Amino acid sequence: MTGSKTTFIATMALAVLFATTSCAEPPANTARDEVASAAASVSEESWPRTVTVGESSVTIAAKPVRIAALSSETGDLALALADPSRFVAIAAGSVAEGTGTQLAAAGKVGTVLPAGTTPDPERVLALNPDLVLLTGRHGGEQQTQKVLEELGIPVLAFSSADFASLGGLENSIDVLGAALGQQADADALISELHDMTDAVIAQVAGVTDSPRVLSLMARGGKVFILSAESMLNSLVGISGGDAIAVSSDITAAIPADVETIVAMNPDVILVEDFQGAGLAPFEALLGHAALAAVPAIVDSEVHTVSSTLASATSGLNTADGLAVIAELLHGF
Repeated sequence: MTGSKTTFIATMALAVLFATTSCAEPPANTARDEVASAAASVSEESWPRTVTVGESSVTIAAKPVRIAALSSETGDLALALADPSRFVAIAAGSVAEGTGTQLAAAGKVGTVLPAGTTPDPERVLALNPDLVLLTGRHGGEQQTQKVLEELGIPVLAFSSADFASLGGLENSIDVLGAALGQQADADALISELHDMTDAVIAQVAGVTDSPRVLSLMARGGKVFILSAESMLNSLVGISGGDAIAVSSDITAAIPADVETIVAMNPDVILVEDFQGAGLAPFEALLGHAALAAVPAIVDSEVHTVSSTLASATSGLNTADGLAVIAELLHGF
């Protein structure tokens, strides 16, 4: 499996270079082969075992059968690997239309934790988990992690970067496969992702046009430019587009305004369709008269891309998202 992964990384690198974009994968990718090799060397029935996430190593005493997933990113991938009967709780996003990617399996888990950035450690402890999965994006999540670890609960804490690129996604699947005792299933999922993404990479290999792409999202009634380190912009680069956030070194989401968009002068604007909202949150901004001469507006190259296909939570749907973006950019 490691050999095929190395080949895939090389192929991706060539495709991105050909597309004349500097869209580099997040640092998590550099450890991808190392983590995958370590996971693959462990027998599926060999316990206890130690699993590495980022710079942290977590020892898991036995095959987890009481899993609490506090984020939909981790929970949906874990549900693709393990039977829902092994879960004691999942995040609200995993059961919500427009965010969850394993809705049927998630619906079989008895406890759905409330939405929010501060999980209640007492509620989690009451579930008596033998493994907790989370994404430590906010201070509240990090504090919950600390409390649980101090009480001896194994916690796999992923970072946002682990779900911001195809390489990061595959690495996360590898880690979860090892942690859950489902490495063969993890390998199969990664192989399937390889096959689907290889097909798109081959398709864009002969493309000479590299449209400049601006990616937007909307939250809380405000529109933002997605950062370079987002799944949507990562897929734009692999699809042969020039992600403006990457070439402009936008390392965090920033407010989108008319003046900024005019200055960026994008050929294509991709907007994240979050929870089925579509274009509605963006209409006031993109309909402004000052944007009438922007190429993306002139040529009607404003498109929605569902967050279930190209975001931190798109999971196994991400290969489909890559194909959708390639079609939008090049008309395949």
